[in-house]
Amino acid sequence: MKNLLKKFVLTAALISVSSINAFASINSAYEITPKIDSLRQLGNYNLNGMINRSDLVGERLQNFNLITAQYQNSILVTQESLSGIVSQISILNNSSNISDMEKNMQIRKLLKEADTALYNIDSKTVQYLYSVRTVMPTLTYQKYSKRFRELYNSLRISDSKLISK
Repeated sequence: MKNLLKKFVLTAALISVSSINAFASINSAYEITPKIDSLRQLGNYNLNGMINRSDLVGERLQNFNLITAQYQNSILVTQESLSGIVSQISILNNSSNISDMEKNMQIRKLLKEADTALYNIDSKTVQYLYSVRTVMPTLTYQKYSKRFRELYNSLRISDSKLISK
């Protein structure tokens, strides 16, 4: 009876792990490293250079800088989180104290966390674009939004594409 229960639990675990993997766009730690580099590029990018200096002055410029700094900070936090996930996967792969099945389950969980972090960046990016909309004149926002979306899509941070209206 115990063997039958063990087989059932093992089968259920394998099915759940494979179904989680079906929705994940990241399948290994090697796929996370380019995402970290892309996040680093976006975080270090001079977003002020995408707007004309005369379009935003005074309080509007301060608000834009504040919103942009918060967004870039969230990118930095995600970048550090992804680096931590890569380190944890490396430790798991080098560990001999854990069974292969347990390693695979923990690695899948970490890959899912990385996937979630990247899709959260997509969400924060959309929020960022809506936030800066309130501090910019309409034409300035349209130009900025178009340039920013082109930059973001070119970095291929996630499988989702930001599309312009």
